[in-house]
Amino acid sequence: MVRTLVAACAVAALVATATVAFSRSTDTDQVREDSKPLLIHYAQTFPSTHRIAAHREWYRSLPFDGMVVGGRRVDPLAFMDPENSYSERAVLADVRQLPADMGAVRHNFFGLRMVSPLDWSDDAAWQTIERNLRNLARALRVSGKPWAGVFLDNEWYGDTTSPWDYGSGSQTWTYSETEGATPGLEPAEARALVRARGEQVMDALMEGWPGIVVFHSQGPWISQPATSAMLERSGVEDNDVSFANELSGSFTIGMMEATWGTSAELVDGGRFYGLRTAEQFRAARAWMESGSPNHATADLDEQDAARYEANASPSFGVYDKDKEKEGWPPMPPEELALLTRLALQETDRYVWLYTEEYEWGRGPTWKEPVPDDYLVATSVARTTAHLLRQGSSPWAGP
Repeated sequence: MVRTLVAACAVAALVATATVAFSRSTDTDQVREDSKPLLIHYAQTFPSTHRIAAHREWYRSLPFDGMVVGGRRVDPLAFMDPENSYSERAVLADVRQLPADMGAVRHNFFGLRMVSPLDWSDDAAWQTIERNLRNLARALRVSGKPWAGVFLDNEWYGDTTSPWDYGSGSQTWTYSETEGATPGLEPAEARALVRARGEQVMDALMEGWPGIVVFHSQGPWISQPATSAMLERSGVEDNDVSFANELSGSFTIGMMEATWGTSAELVDGGRFYGLRTAEQFRAARAWMESGSPNHATADLDEQDAARYEANASPSFGVYDKDKEKEGWPPMPPEELALLTRLALQETDRYVWLYTEEYEWGRGPTWKEPVPDDYLVATSVARTTAHLLRQGSSPWAGP
């Protein structure tokens, strides 16, 4: 059935465009820029600007509208680490290595991951982080290269206490005088502190680049036990991790609050890797727009809640491994294409394809090169979604 659906998508695209065969030039694959959804590639290891420059034609040929990119001299893991300090000049030397002519691949994001210990109460540490992010945003803006903003992957990858884990235990908001990210603070106090840090971070990014686009992979929904219930009702198996992420939502809300009334945009990455049908994607989108956050535990009054819903920008992450099957085997290309196409149809603006199994880039790697059938399938899915969205509602059927 899946193969039939994907084949039908391919035929529709071929009829509509006369040829959708995979090409080493994506310059002609353009749909009206203000209406098409954008597909961003997120690799397990970010390609550096220098690597992209060394293999420009290959990266230009990929079936994406942009990529999450790292630096060679500036570490994507270090910007959120108060032990590191980056000047604008140092960052600029790296980010300006991105080629100016990337063809259709021109909505690129500098990737950041969170691995370093964070003390929410340490003003000096957060001033360093603030300065790092301001310098990063300003360097991206003035580089003259095809950058769109920053992708802050707010999933915790470190091996110390998670900054999102309030208190202790397997229940949300379990108070502790000594454990967790905010020992000794009551829930409302912890939320207010973390929300203020989120606003501080977004203010710094906007000061460096007023119109910046910022991704976060997990929205306020990650802090709500009700999110798992929503997914289960939609037929999606889910592991509720809200008890270890109580503070993540407050940080994100602080970031979003800073954008209200500005030209900057905060994108909810929608890292729901278990979605498989159009109905499930729609349910997740509705949840990101208005079902989450829980206003009571997010300390949002009625006016803030309305502004939150008005400014929500839901996105989706698609994973190239099937987490619904034992051992998480790689997703066959036709199934990955179907999910990518559904996500592009239902998103507000962006979809990010997260790949672990193969190397989609160029340069030294321990992975096998991505097979051509994945490139073809992704290209067809992207083009088909563009055609379905052109002049139509984002709620186009499957």
